[in-house]
Amino acid sequence: MNNYHLLIVHFPIVFAMMYGLVEVISFFKKNQNAFLHECAGWTTLLGTISIFVAQATGEAIEHGATWSTQQKQMIEVHSTLSGVLLTIFIIGLVGYAIDWTLTNKELFRNYFANKQTISKLLEIKISIFTKVQPIVSSRQLRFLLGIASVLVVTAIGALGGAVATGCATDPATRLICTFF
Repeated sequence: MNNYHLLIVHFPIVFAMMYGLVEVISFFKKNQNAFLHECAGWTTLLGTISIFVAQATGEAIEHGATWSTQQKQMIEVHSTLSGVLLTIFIIGLVGYAIDWTLTNKELFRNYFANKQTISKLLEIKISIFTKVQPIVSSRQLRFLLGIASVLVVTAIGALGGAVATGCATDPATRLICTFF
């Protein structure tokens, strides 16, 4: 399982960096760009999935090896920050899912037109989403989530590198190790 984590962990890193880049570009563009919006939506979906897989393989490593006290402390912070990154991605994913649902609400209405109960529930869902969308889909929140994802994944990577290769590997890992 050890090797799997080392392979899989790079996917969330790429998705977090890409998500941050797309959100920063989107924030500074005057006009909303549909391509960037779609790209960020798919990035949050794939990033969320990859974070779950990386967490599962990381847990297997954590409990399947012997660690020094310093490494255990770093692993705990690494794991906690992974949860923070997952939360960032889930918030972003919810915003994009709401956007997608409201954009395609007529498709849903047509599909469920003959199903009375589902149709009523759909209208309630659309009503709630319409009220929540300005909050979870605001450009400012998405910008902050994008910046946060880059900062958090950078700290996660430095901690992972410090655990795997030691504290003298590079300036980021040396800085991280000063806290432990």
